[in-house]
Amino acid sequence: MNSEHPSVNVLHADSSFVVADTKYKLTSSSVKGRILSISLPMMSILTVNELRSIISHEIAHYSGWDVDLSKRVLPVYSGITSTLSQINRGLNHSVVGL
Repeated sequence: MNSEHPSVNVLHADSSFVVADTKYKLTSSSVKGRILSISLPMMSILTVNELRSIISHEIAHYSGWDVDLSKRVLPVYSGITSTLSQINRGLNHSVVGL
């Protein structure tokens, strides 16, 4: 599988590895483009080969159209999550009000 490399690499304090093709907010600024976000804590426990495997896996998401698909699907998931959260708050409120 052949894929372009990310235009921006970001180290972060979370335990995940993420690719994106969007604007990505940092603490004091933001970056835009094909982003690979790398877990700094995980780098301290992974072997070099494990790290290479994870980064290769993440970069493969670009060639598999996963990143483009996520841009279309994420708003749907966000809407569903928001709606379910509102329903849950409404149910909790009605039970408390009994």
